[in-house]
Amino acid sequence: MAQFYAYLWLREDGTPYYAGKGSGHRAFARHRNLSVPANRTRIVVFLRSNEAEALATEKELIANWGREDLGTGCLLNFTDGGDSPPSWKGRKRGSPSPAHRQHISEANLGRKVWNKGISPAAETRKKIAVTLRGNQNAFGHIVSDEAKLLMSKGKKGKPSPRKGMTCSAESKQKMSAAARGRVPWNKGGITSDEVKHKQRVSALNRRKRERELR
Repeated sequence: MAQFYAYLWLREDGTPYYAGKGSGHRAFARHRNLSVPANRTRIVVFLRSNEAEALATEKELIANWGREDLGTGCLLNFTDGGDSPPSWKGRKRGSPSPAHRQHISEANLGRKVWNKGISPAAETRKKIAVTLRGNQNAFGHIVSDEAKLLMSKGKKGKPSPRKGMTCSAESKQKMSAAARGRVPWNKGGITSDEVKHKQRVSALNRRKRERELR
């Protein structure tokens, strides 16, 4: 039968920075982004006869020492304890707790957004459009002309990592089956004459390189 307990992790100055509940080796294992004290004497364990008592003790410890995220104490806990499983599970460290989010929401009630109803002037919108046009990569990040030139120079003379590789018949069959029924993203789109010209030039250059390699 598992032995349940509550525990405290202490800083070097003796003040606790985390309170928890567990069984087995829980008190001596790393939690998410919190490291277990290097000196095991700074781990204080409170043995309890069952899980309910351990949860109650955890809750009492957090209430006594207070939480840093709420400004009530020195513990790095996200909740007031007593949860099984803990309500912070699945939430990244540093994100506000539900109680903290509620506090922020209440504090912002009635406040007006400083830029509400304000739209950029036509001249400003034009400048933004000119800045972004043709300077974004696949992730939406702006790429400067200087960065583009450096990337181009870095690729010159380097063979493609897939050069000489061919797909097996099985792989081709799988890709064909996966693509069957899909509607192309550009179906019905109109291609400009300039783009068509670039595509033709690119295809001709590709064929020329292929002939040279034969």
